[in-house]
Amino acid sequence: MKSTLVFTILAIAGSATHASETSKRPPLELNGIKIGDDLAIVQAAVPGAECETFSHPSLAQCWLGKGATIGGKPTQILVRLLDGKVIYVNAGTMTQDDAYSVIDALKGKYGAPDREPVSRVTIVRPTRDESIPYKVPQWLEDGGNHVLTIMPAAFTSERKKFTYAAVVLLDENAHTLWWGRKNGNADINDL
Repeated sequence: MKSTLVFTILAIAGSATHASETSKRPPLELNGIKIGDDLAIVQAAVPGAECETFSHPSLAQCWLGKGATIGGKPTQILVRLLDGKVIYVNAGTMTQDDAYSVIDALKGKYGAPDREPVSRVTIVRPTRDESIPYKVPQWLEDGGNHVLTIMPAAFTSERKKFTYAAVVLLDENAHTLWWGRKNGNADINDL
């Protein structure tokens, strides 16, 4: 009984400390773009954005700046907008090593991640595939709905040639709604 009470008190104290640290850090952003920014802010931050709209009038996405970098690493940036507001920023087409080096820079800016679930990446080898676990750092805002994280590459033929890894900032609920509208799924039109 006594040890349960001590553990409970320590758990509550740890949660309060973590919440306090989270509230002190700067708002989550990726290359100066935050969730909720409008298209004009995005276009001012990254001139030359190429944007497209879809059949649903509330949807748009923009590819930003050829030759863009994040944390000094080359990338392409995709921004998705819902009702004219940013809900998704993807700094992608980078190597796994580059993506994790950007994450290291983000740790310097935002501190320790709020959580680090493990994701497995399969490396395709000529004789035998190999599955490697990676910690996936995640910083959270808005009750955990806004997430800054890495999307590890899924497959590669050589360890140093991972492709399609990305650092992503998203509003999970709004991004689900974005895809629902894009795909004409009436069930998730009004999350």
